Amino acid sequence: MIEHYGLKAGDRILDVGCGKGFLMFDFTQVLPGIEVQGLDVSTYAIENAKPEIKQLIEHGSATSLPYEDDEFDLVISINCTSQFICART
Repeated sequence: MIEHYGLKAGDRILDVGCGKGFLMFDFTQVLPGIEVQGLDVSTYAIENAKPEIKQLIEHGSATSLPYEDDEFDLVISINCTSQFICART
């Protein structure tokens, strides 16, 4: 993803539905200086998140993002869609 999207140190990534923050952590290991932020609806996931990333995860919903437009260089949501569809049916 870093190469595909041309990400560089200082860029900001938002992971919507980040769970315990594993992908966020991976980004920080592969590209030092990248800024990551996570959002997840699960308090359990946040409470049990990777210690290195936990403080960067906010509790919230993908249906009401608490961020301004253009605040991030890349927004990803890999696991959120299927959970959202299941929760809405």
